Amino acid sequence: MTEIEKLNKWLENEGKSPDNKIIYRLVWSNKIFEHRFGLFHDFTESGLFIREIRETRLVRKYNYINERWILEKWAPGNLTANKETPNSLNGDYIPIYVFETSKGEYLAPNERSLKFILDFMRGRIRKDEEPPPEFLEKEEINNQIDTLLDHPSFKTSGPTRDSVAYAKGLKDVSVFNRD
Repeated sequence: MTEIEKLNKWLENEGKSPDNKIIYRLVWSNKIFEHRFGLFHDFTESGLFIREIRETRLVRKYNYINERWILEKWAPGNLTANKETPNSLNGDYIPIYVFETSKGEYLAPNERSLKFILDFMRGRIRKDEEPPPEFLEKEEINNQIDTLLDHPSFKTSGPTRDSVAYAKGLKDVSVFNRD
């Protein structure tokens, strides 16, 4: 079983629609097709224009997204029905997230990222959580130590050398015992 198959199996546990459709799924952008009604231009293999025709055709659903995993969510027909996609009257999958960086680079989906996206959509994550006070205190201690250690000559006097470092809770305070 591939990693994506495992992730889709995991997503199956996230619920089903009233008509037993899986709510969430991962799809590869180049392999998902849908029937779409529209105006199409036909060309010969050499590129000569043949005709313009308005009809329903089977086309790539995400023709604007290439070689990326997409997280989709099932939506009922009253939210998805439109004239362009006749099969959407009974519901359809809508894109939730494209797995790529802000620069358009490929990102591999994983369970942790899927869980974050689903939790965010369900309102379980409202904003970036603040780090716990213990973490902030340790960060401040480490910053104080870094400030002391960056002085060119640890034994000379000056604002960095004369700083008072807070060492409570440090496992290794040997940095303060230099000669």
